[in-house]
Amino acid sequence: MGIYRIQIKRDNRIGMNAHPPSHAGVAHAKAKMRGNDLPVAIAIGGDPTLYLASQAPRNYAKDEIALAAPTALPIGDFSER
Repeated sequence: MGIYRIQIKRDNRIGMNAHPPSHAGVAHAKAKMRGNDLPVAIAIGGDPTLYLASQAPRNYAKDEIALAAPTALPIGDFSER
């Protein structure tokens, strides 16, 4: 998880500057070594704590979502409102 600038290249392709040691860079390097593409999920407008946690200096094995979870805003079912 991280904050990356993304460029739309074509309808189904993007460009993203992600090199190790960033987490996306490490994941991309591992996928490339296996001969695979790297599927990604892009979230726009996530919980503010996720943005903060994504910038914490943590190694690749650490989970930023777990870091953000105790302070994240509660998510409820607003469909009835």
